[in-house]
Amino acid sequence: MEQLTILEWNINLRTKKCNRDSKNFNMKPVDAKDLVIPNFVSCVLNEKNVDIIILTEFLKCDNWKEFISNLAQYNVFVNCDENDKGILIAVKKDIGVTKVINNIPINDKGKAPHFLQVNLKYKDKELMIIGTRICVGNGKKEDFESRANQFMLLKTHLSSLGKNNIVVIGDFNNAYIRDDYKGYLQEPYNYDVIKDGFKDINLDIHTPENGFSHMGYLKEDHIIGSENIEITCSYKDDFIDEKILGQDIFYNIYYQGHYYEKINDSNKKGIKIPSGYPDHNILFAEMKL
Repeated sequence: MEQLTILEWNINLRTKKCNRDSKNFNMKPVDAKDLVIPNFVSCVLNEKNVDIIILTEFLKCDNWKEFISNLAQYNVFVNCDENDKGILIAVKKDIGVTKVINNIPINDKGKAPHFLQVNLKYKDKELMIIGTRICVGNGKKEDFESRANQFMLLKTHLSSLGKNNIVVIGDFNNAYIRDDYKGYLQEPYNYDVIKDGFKDINLDIHTPENGFSHMGYLKEDHIIGSENIEITCSYKDDFIDEKILGQDIFYNIYYQGHYYEKINDSNKKGIKIPSGYPDHNILFAEMKL
C-alpha cells in the first residue's frame, strides 16, 4: 500500500465581506488589503512536510503571492475571489496533478460551500482530493438550513465521482456534537447529518478522538474517505510555541487570548483570535491507498 500525509488548517483570514453575516461581534473586521499571513504559517507548513496541504479561510490578501512562493516544494492551487475567502490546496511536486475542479453545481436555495478539487496520480494510484468549508451566517435557523443545503450540494457532487479514491477534508462548521439534536437550531445540520450523509454515498468520516479543532470545545474539522482508503488522524496544536511564533505573537495574540489553555479545556470557551492568525488546530492525517 502507498502512504500519503495530509493536513488541513483554517487560517482565519476574515474580512469585512466575510463577516457580513457573522455574529462574531467581538472580531474587528478588516479589508483584504490590510490582512497579511504571518510568516510562521508557511514555516509551520514547511516543517510539517506533508504531501498535501489544505488551507480553509484562505484569502488573496496583501502578501498571498509571497506566502505561496514560500511553499517552494509544492504546486499550489487556489479557489477564491479577490475579496472573499476560499480554499488553497498545495501538492508536493513529485505527485502528478491530472485535473482541477473549482466549482460544483448550485441550486436556488443559496450558495455553495467553499470548494476545490484536485485529482492526483501518485505512482500507480489515482486520488481525488477535495478541500471544503461549509459557510456560516448568523447562527439562526435559516443559517443551519443554509449549511444543510451546502452539504447537500457537496454530497451530490461527491456521489458523481464513484465509490473509490475520494478524500474530503475541511471545516464543516457542524457546531457542538450532541447525543440528540431535537429542538436545537442544529437539528437540520449537525455532525450526525454529516456522518449519515457521507455513509449514504460510501464515504466514512474520520474525526480525532482526542482534543478539539476550534474554540476549545468544537470538533468541526474532519477528513472523509472512500472505504478503500485507510485513514488515521489527529488534531495538532504544536504550532502554539514561543520558539515558532516569536515572543510578541505568542504572548500578545495566543497567550493573552488564552488560546493554548482553552483549546485543550472544554470548560473554557470563547477564544477570540484576530483576523489573520489561525484560530483552529491543525488536522493531520495519514492515508494508506
